[in-house]
Amino acid sequence: MSDRPISLKPTRPLPAHEAAEKLVLGALLLSSAALDDVMPVLRQDDFSDVGHASMWAAIQELHAKRHPVDLMTVAEKMRNMGTMPRLKARDEEAYIVELQCKAMEYSANSPIGALDADQTVAHAKLVQDASRRRSMILLSAQIVEQAYAGTVDSGTLTERFQAGLGQLADRGHAKVPRPFRELLHSAIKKIEARFSAPKKSAVCGIPTGLTALDDITQGYQPSEVFVLGARPSMGKTSFVLKSIFHAAESGFPVLVFSLEMSEDETALRALSSQAGVNSARLKTGMMGTPDWIKITKASSRIAPLPIHVDDDGAQSVETICAKARKWRRDPAVFAADTEMGLIVVDYVQLIPTGKGKGQLNREQLVTEVFRQLKALAKELKCPLLLVVSLSRKCEERQDKRPIPSDIRDTGNIESDADTICMIYRDEVYNTNTDDKGIAELIIRKARNGETGTVRARWYAETTTFTDE
Repeated sequence: MSDRPISLKPTRPLPAHEAAEKLVLGALLLSSAALDDVMPVLRQDDFSDVGHASMWAAIQELHAKRHPVDLMTVAEKMRNMGTMPRLKARDEEAYIVELQCKAMEYSANSPIGALDADQTVAHAKLVQDASRRRSMILLSAQIVEQAYAGTVDSGTLTERFQAGLGQLADRGHAKVPRPFRELLHSAIKKIEARFSAPKKSAVCGIPTGLTALDDITQGYQPSEVFVLGARPSMGKTSFVLKSIFHAAESGFPVLVFSLEMSEDETALRALSSQAGVNSARLKTGMMGTPDWIKITKASSRIAPLPIHVDDDGAQSVETICAKARKWRRDPAVFAADTEMGLIVVDYVQLIPTGKGKGQLNREQLVTEVFRQLKALAKELKCPLLLVVSLSRKCEERQDKRPIPSDIRDTGNIESDADTICMIYRDEVYNTNTDDKGIAELIIRKARNGETGTVRARWYAETTTFTDE
């Protein structure tokens, strides 16, 4: 193999389908009836020709304002937008007329007559396909350039490449509205399956690990975001670990993004809670034979569980989404697309929001991170357990039980979450409380269920929760 450097200069023109671009625009000038079908398929940057892209932008704006789309209105809109000079080399308005004539000529020569919406959409998909292939080439070239430059580490480059390819893959799977009768049929089939099950349960999602909490939430629901918040020392991580292992023991794969704790810390905390051995003794090694027996038994039980942990604390939300998609597609994890798994992010505010994103403030950046994670839950049809940190506002109140507005950098988390659960232990603030060893799990929001408070038993030595 030669050591000669690879030339990155393009040797061939980038993919483009100029004929399809012309036909789509010409067809829409003749009749805008197909516009609503074409809109979900094409974006402005799908057009390889800058003049065609400018025409598409004018058509989009006219349609958005419910104005007629035809030769005269498009030409006038382009003049108003200052983009008509982009057609200067083609005699500007005369070129728009030419596109319309080309579409009429195509219709005249077509065996089925005038272009219909399906034909226009079919040509739009040719434009989109060429655009996606261009994007693949440009993305690959960019990664190659950065790899040669050596200014970015290989791990980050790999993540950028995977995220970019994931976004391109999503472009080809635009979701379309479904008739309600199909949704109803699907819902009835699920109800029938639950009714016919030999062993019925109140949990129709992934169990949380606490029976009383399952009774009020029905478990973690597919495609929904379950937000868990608490002040430090309340037991957030302990509750999350309980949910993780209970879900895995129930047969559900779990993917954990631990941005706060390292893999070693996570394993140590898990062993302490699962084996029932004081975590301090695990850290110091001051254990007796009974402790080792408990640890050995717990290790044998939990080692085969389908749990994957990622402790990269510097990864972006795009990287998290790319890794989650890869996990969801892995046939070794999911034997069928219909299976469900649990995704955990501990915790959201630690996800780097990046720099250079205009004038967005911290709250807006966290909102954008949450929006992408919520979209991920819907896309993968898996519940998402998001741990969030709280501000000190709750400690300034007489009743220190947290509320959703206490979520730090809250943004839209409070309104967009499907379920919000807060953990409160009175003994943290009141040493003389009658509720020592008791934790309250307060459901502050439940989009598809009930709000209320669940009491659980808290064991400080092993940092574990159990039903009261």
